[in-house]
Amino acid sequence: MRASKTLIPIIARKSNFSVGGTRLDDSCVRVSLGLRLGLPILTEYVCLCGANVEPLGYHGLSCRLGPDRQARHSTMNDFLVRCFQRANIPPIKEPTGLMEEGSLRPDGYTISPWAQGRSLAWDVTFPHTMAERYINLTSQEAGAAALRAADFKNSKYAALAESKIFQPVCIETFGPTDAQTQSFLNELCSRIVEVSGDPLNKSYVKQSFSILLQKYNSFCILDGALKYLSVRSV
Repeated sequence: MRASKTLIPIIARKSNFSVGGTRLDDSCVRVSLGLRLGLPILTEYVCLCGANVEPLGYHGLSCRLGPDRQARHSTMNDFLVRCFQRANIPPIKEPTGLMEEGSLRPDGYTISPWAQGRSLAWDVTFPHTMAERYINLTSQEAGAAALRAADFKNSKYAALAESKIFQPVCIETFGPTDAQTQSFLNELCSRIVEVSGDPLNKSYVKQSFSILLQKYNSFCILDGALKYLSVRSV
């Protein structure tokens, strides 16, 4: 994979701090370094979904049976909601009634206008950088998986964008984002700094996203192996 500017370096500067939940335990650090350097993380095993999991552990980051993927999504979305609140922009999660297609609900929506007199709706996703469907793209262009995911989200919520501002928030499992996501996060951080008066908040918010991503990468990879071992031991 080509080197790139990611959301934040894979091992954030505050990774050893307990205050604010930015501490990474030893297993998270090992997984983060293993992913960064392409080193073996665990022993081979057969996932509950039937896939053969190699020592690099990539499968756990996108397994359809992985409950930690939903936990990662919920936690990241909750943090994004708190970021809007810190910017004095009241949001709601998973609003209903914004689209005629009742089954489609974005992950969040700002009650007050975000820009141009329009409220903002967002939807979060975490495409796996090394997934088979993306590897031919990400090996050539950093953030290509995030860009492809953003295009899909924009198409999915095209009707919503007619009256609202729609923002896909696409962060790859290895950290890269697409330009649209990067611009949005920079703007959100700037608004938080404007309210708080503390310029360090921009760095804190981005590092917090990185820490959460690293923690859930570790959970997704290691929990799959633990579930396999638990089933085998029965």
